[in-house]
Amino acid sequence: MATQISEYRFSSYDLPIATIGQRVAEIADRFGFKIDRWEEDGLGPAQGMFVRSAAGKVMLLCEMERAVRRLGQKGPTIYVEAYDLADLGVGPLVQDALETFGLSMDQLTWIAPEENRELALKMKRQFDERQRGLPSQNGGM
Repeated sequence: MATQISEYRFSSYDLPIATIGQRVAEIADRFGFKIDRWEEDGLGPAQGMFVRSAAGKVMLLCEMERAVRRLGQKGPTIYVEAYDLADLGVGPLVQDALETFGLSMDQLTWIAPEENRELALKMKRQFDERQRGLPSQNGGM
């Protein structure tokens, strides 16, 4: 079951895992969640919410107004902690999202490729190195 989180910051980076084919307002109504609204620098108005998943992972549902109006996006993109993506991979996190929101695979309009786990692993290593004050061994991102 999904639980809304009122305030949260990803501890490292957030990365997208999937896009849902229904508007964020429909999801919020179904679960009784409050929709937060904000401005994404350079991208315009956004709305969504932080949710703790059935497996305890934090997910951000983010619906960009421009993507819906101009690009035909049907609903929010699900973002997760890069560390979770590095540890688990795309498949298990997508499955967790489906279970959390009571969705089927055909209700997703996009799923990140499993190769994004490698990007998340690289980001995790670089973030950990910065936290320890070490020079990055991987070059830039």
